Amino acid sequence: MGQYLAHRPRKIKAKNTQPSPLSIVADDDRERALATYRESERLAQQRLRAEKEARALARAAMRRSTPCHDNSGRRYTSVRVAGIAVMSAIAGLRTISIAIHRRPGSRDSELWSADVKFNIKKGYTHYMNDPGTPAEIDAIHAMRALAPSVAERLILNVTRSGAIDSNNVNTARRLALSYMRKSQDTSSFEESEKQRLCDAILNDFYSAAMLHLREAESELDRMADTLMRKTKVSRSECDEILGMAYARFEGRYANKPKPQLFRPPIGIFDTKIAGAAS
Repeated sequence: MGQYLAHRPRKIKAKNTQPSPLSIVADDDRERALATYRESERLAQQRLRAEKEARALARAAMRRSTPCHDNSGRRYTSVRVAGIAVMSAIAGLRTISIAIHRRPGSRDSELWSADVKFNIKKGYTHYMNDPGTPAEIDAIHAMRALAPSVAERLILNVTRSGAIDSNNVNTARRLALSYMRKSQDTSSFEESEKQRLCDAILNDFYSAAMLHLREAESELDRMADTLMRKTKVSRSECDEILGMAYARFEGRYANKPKPQLFRPPIGIFDTKIAGAAS
């Protein structure tokens, strides 16, 4: 019987073929065409975003120039929730989700319940009268407490009075008092001077929140309009609406320690006390 002899496979050497000049030119042309296409797509996306923001600002201006006829509780709730979400985004806090629902048996004009979840980063956690919390954190949370009423004033041109805003104002006042104690030695001040200084700081917080939310009117309007159409807003939708506010925060504090959202001008305490004493 014959014996099978295995043959070694023949090694085939790869041919080193140099690309022809014509193929190099074709590759360069394709790369340039691809780069041109990508740049045109980027410019088109920028133009669409700019047009979208312009339309949102135009709608906001039209609503402010005409009387508000929508006095429903959902409208007020949408604006108030949008205010705190945008104010948080301005301070660098990201919104995880938003959910609103109407309370059973409530009237159309009553506020809805709202559940807003935030991603509170390390260093932003706040406890009332916590000596370990920096004064700037007190300022941020004070402006977040004032944001719902500020948003109502900006979008709906109304100022709400009642227990809801009184609770927020009381919270902001306590934070202003904490900010005052951490920022300045007031041990030699009389109680009336401390009270006037605390009121002045609270007014400064309100003015600062107004300026920040006016800067982000586009995001404020979009979030309020979204909540008028949907009762639940996911994180991806929040990121899409608040993306520009997040980007502005990162750009503003790229080379600065965070957070520094609110710092009063130098000499504010001397000015306020001098005014109070006179």
